Amino acid sequence: VAGMSGTSGNQVQPQQPGQLTPHPLPHAYMNWSGNPSTNQIVPTGLPPSRTANLIDASQMPRKMSSPNIPNLPDTSLMPRKMSSPNAHGPDGTPRSLMTRKLSNAANHGLPQTSYQPSVPPNASPAQSPDDYLRSRLAKGSNGIPPIRSGSMAPPGSVAPRKRQVPVINYQHQMPPHPLQQGYARPSPANTTVPLHGSAGYYDPSVDVSYIPLTDPDTSVYTGDEQSFYRNENASDEEFFNNPENASEEMSCIRAFRREGTFSTVSCPVNTTAGELCSILARKFWLENPKVFKLFIERHGLERALSPMEKPLLIQRKLLRLAGYTAADKIDEQGREDNTYVARFIFDDKPKPPNFDPTQFHHAATQHVDLRSRNLNCIPTFFYESGRGANILAMDLSQNLGLDLMFDEGLRWFQNLRELRLSGNFLREVPGTLKFMRSLTHLDLSCNALKIFNVQPLVNLPFLTSLSLNANKLRQLPAEFSTFTRLETLILSNNRFQQLPIAITEISTLVHFDISFNQITKIPDELAKLRSLTRLFLSYNEFSGSLPQSLSSMSALREIDVRGNRFTDISVLSMLAHLRIAMLDRNTTNPPKDFQLPTIVQLSLPHNKFTQLNIINATQSLTILNIMGCNMASTPDGMFESLPALDSLNMSRNKMTSLAPSITSLKRLRELRLSYNTLGELPKDIGSLLSLELLDLHNNNLASLPAGIWNFSHLMVLNVSSNVLQNLPTPENQQGARPMALEATLLRNRDSRVPLPLSRCLHHLSLADNRLSQDVFGPISLLSELRTLNLCFNEIVEVPHGALSNMLKVESLFLSGNQITSLPEDIDQLKSLRWLFVNGNRMTLIPAEVGKLGRLSMLDVGANNLKYNINNWPYDWNWNWNLELRYLNLSGNKRLEIKPNFGTQNFDRMQRDLSDFKALTKIKVLGLMDLTIRVSLPEENDERRIRTTASEHGKIKYGMAQMLGRHEQLCQRDIVVQRSNAKINEVDEYFFGLFDGKAQAAKLTKYLVEHLNFNFATEAKKTTDIKHALKRAFLSTNKEFAGAVGTTYKPGVSAVIGHISGTSLYCANVGDARAVLCRSCKAEEISEVHKVDLLELDSSIRSTNLKAPERRTLEQQGAEERRRIQRAEGFITHQLLVNGELSLTRQFGCFHLSPIVNADPHVVEIPLDGDSDEFMILASGGLWETMSPQMAVDIARSEHRDLNVAAQKLRDVATAYGYDGPLMVMVIGLKDFVKKVVMRNRTIARRSAAMQLPKRPPPNAVGDSRLRRLGLEVEAPTGEVALVFTDIKSSTALWEMFPVAMGLGIKEHNAIMRRLLRQLGGYEVKTEGDAFMVAFPNVFTALQWCLSVQNELMHASWPPELSESENGRDVFEEESGDLLYRGVRVRMGIHVGRPVCERDPITGRMDYYGPMVNRSARVSSVADGGEICVSGDVIAELVTYGAVGDQPIDSHDAKAKDAKDVDKGICAKLLKKYEFSMFDIGERKLKGLENPESLTLIFSKKLVGRYRLNNPEQPSTVMLPPSQHDLNVEIVRSLAFTVLRLERVGTGRLHSPFDEMWDDALIVDNKSLADEEAVARVLESLVVRIENTLSTLYLRRMGRFSGVLERIAHTCDVDPTYLERALAIFSQLTSASKRPVETADLIPSPAVGDGR
Repeated sequence: VAGMSGTSGNQVQPQQPGQLTPHPLPHAYMNWSGNPSTNQIVPTGLPPSRTANLIDASQMPRKMSSPNIPNLPDTSLMPRKMSSPNAHGPDGTPRSLMTRKLSNAANHGLPQTSYQPSVPPNASPAQSPDDYLRSRLAKGSNGIPPIRSGSMAPPGSVAPRKRQVPVINYQHQMPPHPLQQGYARPSPANTTVPLHGSAGYYDPSVDVSYIPLTDPDTSVYTGDEQSFYRNENASDEEFFNNPENASEEMSCIRAFRREGTFSTVSCPVNTTAGELCSILARKFWLENPKVFKLFIERHGLERALSPMEKPLLIQRKLLRLAGYTAADKIDEQGREDNTYVARFIFDDKPKPPNFDPTQFHHAATQHVDLRSRNLNCIPTFFYESGRGANILAMDLSQNLGLDLMFDEGLRWFQNLRELRLSGNFLREVPGTLKFMRSLTHLDLSCNALKIFNVQPLVNLPFLTSLSLNANKLRQLPAEFSTFTRLETLILSNNRFQQLPIAITEISTLVHFDISFNQITKIPDELAKLRSLTRLFLSYNEFSGSLPQSLSSMSALREIDVRGNRFTDISVLSMLAHLRIAMLDRNTTNPPKDFQLPTIVQLSLPHNKFTQLNIINATQSLTILNIMGCNMASTPDGMFESLPALDSLNMSRNKMTSLAPSITSLKRLRELRLSYNTLGELPKDIGSLLSLELLDLHNNNLASLPAGIWNFSHLMVLNVSSNVLQNLPTPENQQGARPMALEATLLRNRDSRVPLPLSRCLHHLSLADNRLSQDVFGPISLLSELRTLNLCFNEIVEVPHGALSNMLKVESLFLSGNQITSLPEDIDQLKSLRWLFVNGNRMTLIPAEVGKLGRLSMLDVGANNLKYNINNWPYDWNWNWNLELRYLNLSGNKRLEIKPNFGTQNFDRMQRDLSDFKALTKIKVLGLMDLTIRVSLPEENDERRIRTTASEHGKIKYGMAQMLGRHEQLCQRDIVVQRSNAKINEVDEYFFGLFDGKAQAAKLTKYLVEHLNFNFATEAKKTTDIKHALKRAFLSTNKEFAGAVGTTYKPGVSAVIGHISGTSLYCANVGDARAVLCRSCKAEEISEVHKVDLLELDSSIRSTNLKAPERRTLEQQGAEERRRIQRAEGFITHQLLVNGELSLTRQFGCFHLSPIVNADPHVVEIPLDGDSDEFMILASGGLWETMSPQMAVDIARSEHRDLNVAAQKLRDVATAYGYDGPLMVMVIGLKDFVKKVVMRNRTIARRSAAMQLPKRPPPNAVGDSRLRRLGLEVEAPTGEVALVFTDIKSSTALWEMFPVAMGLGIKEHNAIMRRLLRQLGGYEVKTEGDAFMVAFPNVFTALQWCLSVQNELMHASWPPELSESENGRDVFEEESGDLLYRGVRVRMGIHVGRPVCERDPITGRMDYYGPMVNRSARVSSVADGGEICVSGDVIAELVTYGAVGDQPIDSHDAKAKDAKDVDKGICAKLLKKYEFSMFDIGERKLKGLENPESLTLIFSKKLVGRYRLNNPEQPSTVMLPPSQHDLNVEIVRSLAFTVLRLERVGTGRLHSPFDEMWDDALIVDNKSLADEEAVARVLESLVVRIENTLSTLYLRRMGRFSGVLERIAHTCDVDPTYLERALAIFSQLTSASKRPVETADLIPSPAVGDGR
């Protein structure tokens, strides 16, 4: 640092030749030799030509020299920490200490000062950069500059005891660039500089750090990683402990050497890297420890830690981000190998840079890519021969050790226009950027900037683009407004809570992005940006209306406000040039007439508006997306004003019909209308000649118009899950009559006139309808088909010749029909690759299938196949299809594959046909429930052989899989019954599903082999199963990282279901999910770890979850985004993590660790044998196509065979358009969990009715959703429970909100009818919004009413209804519970025997008589949201024990017939519903002579409704037997009274209390846990009272007891006679007033003996 004296006595001893000196810059390890007298230090070991020009320190700037003493160093550069052995006295105090306050940056020549580095005075002004470098710098052989000389002495030099100058050791510091004379790296402020040594000597072997030269108040870099890794939010303290409070905490860290050895150190968490190096040096027994440093390596990139950084705190932060918590003993995790998060390396050499000059040998190279090369500075190769002047763009991203703070070499890149410094962990803006005056684009994203220093950039006159994405900025300085030419500014993924006002002063701004922050308000000053054309404000916390001031931004062309809570967007109509508006996921309600004259793309999905009318957009709008709203219809003239529309998405609305004007969209190419309730299509829809895609699945279409044959460009038609019974037949060319469908005409193809649709349609999906084999007539005309899906129809056979015209078909799906055999001409489909015929009634497969040479996927599972190896010439054998990658034979329980020990095992080519050895390309082989007696291929990473039975232990399960379009095995399953199946006498099962993407086969196989083992290991260490599951996930992920390395990119989602007794534990990461079917409803028990968490349907989260675990999707998404930001990640506008993944948690993806981690969501669910039917584990592909409730409905329709249920879920998802890898598991729970009650005959009949019939009757329901739930139950007769329902104030709601009320009625009716199907009710009739429903008993009726009231609280109501007086949310003041939401429905229940007759017109059962009238009047008493029941209903409930304390026994004397048994079991099921009853007394009902005793019933969650409506009225509360109103203190008081009574009986009335004796006799709280325990306690107290009274009686009688016994024995009379006689004697004595002595009653012995 300091100048050196030229005297011989002050010579600095250079390092010995041949001795390597470490340089923090890669490639900079070279030998040193020097001549101190000339101040020259020469790198040795180089050719003479490379050492000709030496660096003369006298010719370099002497900025750091003292002005008065030229040869003394500037004291600001003196070491601030030295610990030489002679630096302290015996008592440990410094012998000589001098401190100095650090100077201001202006005194040290920092870039922000007036100091301007320039060419030295002796250099010619015309000297080129190359000449200057050649004359000033001795270049290294690898192009990296060596350590500068002149101002620094070589490392390891030791001066004699004469006048000594400090020599800084290079052990922990990073020397500046050779051109950085007079600079040192900043470090913590307020640092003192000690001078060690009693005689002023300086030991060069001491540890020193960088001396800060910046102002302590403005310094950004703190010299350690503490500020960099500390979380910014207050809530982040749980992730990262405050280091100031952690000085005494001990932690472990593992440090590696380059050769792979390591050492583990336990030390305080505040230990610095310098201190840790000293500890490691002693542990490794190093001879020269001072040259060693500590490096941190992440994702293959490495950098050196400065001495003041704290590696243990860095490790703790990274482990917390990876998912570890204090419960995991996070400080002990450092003992293990955590390379997948970070690896600490202790060595004397840094990792060499990955730089090869030959890649850039071309002299005209203009774009230089130096990403991820472990550079510490820019190689001098680019300074030579004027290369720097030719470079226009340079990318230096992801070089962790790159230091540009003082690299003046950047000034030679005179023409550099674009510089990328992304991912370099910069803590401040490099000051040397000010030399790059030609710079126009600067990328500083993904760094650690907390404060933005504008000084280095203010002198860049041409800077137009600045990216500060993914930093830690909270504000911008006011000087930021000086960037007067800035056009593009990106501030997304920062920590802004307010929009910086300084930005509004940059009038030239064109593109502004501040997405993914926490800003709550848009200031009006933003309107000053008149030149702004693109504005991105997505995923902030905005709410309310878009400011009207935005109307002045006339140049705005694109606005993105997705993921906020904007309600009013009317200001967009005032933007004259707006072309793109992204308004997804808000609460927007567009104005009635939305005027957007220049709009091109309008995106409004997942808003809750009911009406939309766009006008004045005649020639501009091409893309319109209104998916997931509450649209019931479109205005008649809206489509006429949109002639340029190219894509229209109206899926997941509530559309019942399409406006006829849709046929005016002549340019429309894509029309998506799935998940609506369309009953028909416009007849002339075929006039949309440009249409290429028409998606209509999940509607109620009973027929298609014949005009569809006129489509001339339609390539994709999806009409799955409707109620189609046939396809329209095309008319002939003259349109006189339909074309005949006879087989003769089908054969005569030449006579047909080609139809437009037959020449263009490639993909046709008609699954899940009511189609018969007649559908093949119209389909056979489609000669260009590639995909045909006819799954789950009513096809009995495939007619011969029906497929012969479709020679280009590649995928054929015929699953779930009643097909008994395939046609013999199927071999004509030479292009066929996928054939799915599972779930039919086939007994054999024709041999013609073996001629399909391209067949790669074949599923014939769940049939009635038999196999005869000897019949191979006529029956199909798998060995003919050698291209098979997927073959599923599972579910054919009568299929036995065994060898026949004869010559018939071999074909004509002598190939063995009895095994599967020939299938060398097989990926998945399904052989579940088969008898296999042949050898099977071995499993490996690329092959899955599934041979287990569908009944594993006591649990039944079903399995289905699809390889996807790439036909790669990337998904696996695991089913394990724990080896120690009886742990605490509890059965345990482990089900797992692993969903990977391409190239993830190795990871999925590893998880199958190790995750269950690791879980079993962790379960032995703790009784907390949830914690054991989490630890198993984390440890397995870490172990796999150690096996494959940290650059492994594939990821795997996983979901685990662990069943232990009656408890279910579920853990998942990624988008693989678990759904529980409970009481016919879907309860999601997992979380989706995605950036975009918008679901198709808001399924009900499990009610058994604790409050912190019940989070909304919005909360889940916000928490995941905050976690990603804490881990230095970012989210792009495509909703991808770091621009790569849509998932936030997965196994693998180690190149993004810990941004993407394997920390699972774990939950415990208590199982109920009566209500829990099954659990679905499925990969993310299934949930992309259907909601959890829909998946449950589909699985329940095939609940008798879980294999068929799983296959149906897979095939329906494929029919909806999913073509990726897919896996589904359906696990039965009802037969495993111990039942509280047995299933009765009524439940069995109801389950049979829920089975989807193969051929429904002609009057079957026309709703595709209800059709999945099965047929309606038979109308009950005899004693019937009738329920009347009505919506409160429905007339007023219809008048005010006709459109919204129409949507609300649909939601209301859907809930009513769904629960009717699930619970076995019969819909008698409806009138407007009123329902009349019949049930066989009052228990099911009440269960239905309670369920409906709860479901209405979770319905999706239109905003107009939710904000109205009779539909708004109402909360209870005391508890804050939600009591009302949406429409209020009143209900009334009465039981009796009505007159039952079928209506002659509708054919439905109807009920008449006084009982019906009374039922309707009971309903009229209830208010909105109340359930009113008659006295007869209460009597029925009491009789069968549904209320009161009477135990329920369906087999007692009351159960006289089967119906009584049914009632008893239904009453038991009703007991599980927690409800309260309020007796409101007798009421005179309108039109009825006798009053009726009425009671109001509320579920436990909604009991506050009664208190809200009756605040002062006293009521009699009747509770169900699951609750008891006997106060515990009353029982304890009674016990204490019994105790006092016993003290009297034992004669201890006046003795002191014995507390231990008293406590032993008084009941404790555990004794009163439930009502059965209360009964036992009361019975015990009664017995103790009786015993005490008997004792008192005997004491009261005294010796009379012996007298009576003797008299009775002598007289042989009944003692009761004697008692009666004595009583009479007592009466006579009292009457004569003569006292009777006791002695008179005792006979003498003599008399006694004589008698």
